[in-house]
Parts: sequence; C-alpha cells; structure tokens
Amino acid sequence: MGIQKTVLVVDDSTTNRSILCDIIHSDYTVIQAENGIQALTKLKRQDKKS
Repeated sequence: MGIQKTVLVVDDSTTNRSILCDIIHSDYTVIQAENGIQALTKLKRQDKKS
C-alpha cells in the first residue's frame, strides 16, 4: 500500500474547488483553502503535523 499524497487546492470559487476535489479525492488527501492567507495557515498546520 503506497503513501497517500496530499494536495492543497486554493480557489476563491467554492464550485471550482468542489469540482477539482471530486476529481482527485480518490488519489490524494485534499486540503482546501479559499484564499492565499487561508492556504498559508493550513500549510503551517500541516507542517506542524509532520
């Protein structure tokens, strides 16, 4: 069993994020953010988990 990779999807459109996440969720752990500030905050949280 391989390691599950994580991808960060950043887009201000909820619809765009939802569509992309539906497409890739079976291959990746998906983290969503609606803007750059939120994305950086989520990346910092992920880094602390590692």
